[in-house]
Amino acid sequence: MANVIFPSILDVDKSDALSAKSINQARDKRDEVFSDWIECEPVIFNSLESFSLKGLSRFAVDLKSIWYECLFIPNLNSDVLFVSLSGGGRTDRNRYPRFLRWKYANKLNANMLCIDDPMYKGNDFKAVKWYYGTKNVSYLKEMVPIIEAVSAKLKISRRNIYFLGSSGGGYAANYMANIMDGTNAISMNPQFVLKNWGHGSVRKVFKVHHNIDISDENDIHNRNNFIITSKNSVFFEIINMSSKEDFDAQFIPFSQNNGVTPKYGISSSRKNVITWLHCTDSHSPHSANPTDLGILIARSLIEHYRKYKELDSFYNLSQILNEEIRSKYVLHSKMFYINEWKKRLKSICYVLPSDVIMSYNLDNSYVRFVFKSLLNKKNIYYQISRPKITSEDENSSDGKYIYSFSITREPEIVQNEDVILFFQKICKLYKLRLIKNTNSLKIQGTCGSVVLAIKQLKKFIESSNEVITTFLKPYLK
Repeated sequence: MANVIFPSILDVDKSDALSAKSINQARDKRDEVFSDWIECEPVIFNSLESFSLKGLSRFAVDLKSIWYECLFIPNLNSDVLFVSLSGGGRTDRNRYPRFLRWKYANKLNANMLCIDDPMYKGNDFKAVKWYYGTKNVSYLKEMVPIIEAVSAKLKISRRNIYFLGSSGGGYAANYMANIMDGTNAISMNPQFVLKNWGHGSVRKVFKVHHNIDISDENDIHNRNNFIITSKNSVFFEIINMSSKEDFDAQFIPFSQNNGVTPKYGISSSRKNVITWLHCTDSHSPHSANPTDLGILIARSLIEHYRKYKELDSFYNLSQILNEEIRSKYVLHSKMFYINEWKKRLKSICYVLPSDVIMSYNLDNSYVRFVFKSLLNKKNIYYQISRPKITSEDENSSDGKYIYSFSITREPEIVQNEDVILFFQKICKLYKLRLIKNTNSLKIQGTCGSVVLAIKQLKKFIESSNEVITTFLKPYLK
């Protein structure tokens, strides 16, 4: 491990006195990526004969009537070129063109070329496209002259070209490195077997809208099932084992087809393939990937592997990195769930009394409304709960969401017969259950989705809140 060389990511002036201010100033300078290109119209090249690079630039290349939208961010001090490729997941805000990871340019200490997928040009945003092309034309193969032209202008060798992407962009990165022998691919949760992606929906889109069968094993461009044929390119595959659609449906078939042995952490079980397997639970496991610094580590390990042909010394370090990735996405998921609950609860918050506060369980198992003024010990609350709720199952009828009203945790109230009788009548009226334990009493109902749970709770609050609070006040003083 002593031989690995990591590029500098922070230019701290050695003449300055060491201080937090100098470090933060260096960070600000590094992260200051010129962004005026966003408003610029691209320079259009109808052929590569007239192609030129003039600093940071937005340009488009029309090759054989295929339109490649590009963004170039130069680094005059670097002999490395990152080619960042896009995937699917288009939204109304950033449909086309969309350039991914352009802000990574300075941290990666490299020239950055972003190229969007021409298949999105016609406002067809159905499913991931993989730069696929037509039945007879591969848009990735037709893109090769652009990469060669840019690298020639910069005098960058193939060994210093890194194709970068995740998901559909990861597929494209692998494909490009495979057809441009001697280059490198850094791919995060990419697709390898196209027919396995999207539970058949993507296959249907390609068949209906493009007249292409992505399950065809005889495709003339070998696009549908990724098999490594390049002898001199290096493929760095970063896979989240917690994502079944990536690990089980994609990586396992790839490993079987290419002689790769799955191993947790960073390893290499065959020539020119490096795998980084991590296990990161998230509300979106497919999107749980290392960010810019993880990509920088991958680049450094590729350079190390090319020189020394070993990665065993990094195994323990890779497990530490995996725990760091996991910690990040645990926090990320907690933030996601809070925002999801906020959106879902907007429809009922206005009916709650003004002296109520909301609290969230950060692993998304419940949201709770606590009555502060009625009881200092906070033992009265409304609650909606179900473990591991995600936005995908919001309208699902499977499973049960529990909405409940906690009455008290005071033993003397729990044992009061008048209280029990009152709430038995409430439960009968609203077709709910009364849950009585030694030290707690609550009303509980269930339904098939969080949307229905919110509606039921809203209805219950509107009709019973005043009756219940009035009845309980003498007992809660």
